[in-house]
Amino acid sequence: DHLYIPLGGNRAGRWRTHLNLVITFALGGLWHGASWMFVIWGLLPLLALQKDLRVEQAATIGAVYLAVWGSSQLLTGPLSDRLGRKPLITGGLLLQSVGILLLALLTDYAGWLITAGVMGIGTGMVYPTLLAAVSDVANPLWRASALGVYRLWRDSGYAFGALFGGILADLFTLQTAVVAVGLLTLVSGLVTAILLSETIPDRPTSVAYPARQGEKLA
Repeated sequence: DHLYIPLGGNRAGRWRTHLNLVITFALGGLWHGASWMFVIWGLLPLLALQKDLRVEQAATIGAVYLAVWGSSQLLTGPLSDRLGRKPLITGGLLLQSVGILLLALLTDYAGWLITAGVMGIGTGMVYPTLLAAVSDVANPLWRASALGVYRLWRDSGYAFGALFGGILADLFTLQTAVVAVGLLTLVSGLVTAILLSETIPDRPTSVAYPARQGEKLA
């Protein structure tokens, strides 16, 4: 809303409305896109080897992150339906930033395993909730188009993140690159806390969102 409405919303005709939506979801995808975690994908193996961790240890750290990320979504998705999208998105980004910064500070294998779990929970909070937030505000007639635009820019983080992290690591150090990613993720979380509008302030009870057993439809 902070971007879509100032652009004119749906008040300037159909073509301009679609353009405003594309701009809004594209910028949303760029901002939240990588959650800057895609940079870590490229830096983690290098950083692990630099810390004298074995290859299988580096692989285990990555596996812990993915396992926690994937399994936690079974809880974070329903939780966002109850609490709203904003708390999960904001909290997830902030938790990711903590995990990334710890990754740069810690040097032992056990600490990295814990850090991987922290980052996994943060990503699990953000991942399903961002898609749900886009779906909340997108009309079913053009929802797939909105998600396509969002995912295009979001998933471009795999490429841009790798380049960004690689350039920083070459210019400075791997630790500097990781700290920079952690700080950028922290800024993303703070900006989200300030600017993001809640897309479901109250859980709706309409035909599109059937009431649960024992509840009355509005």
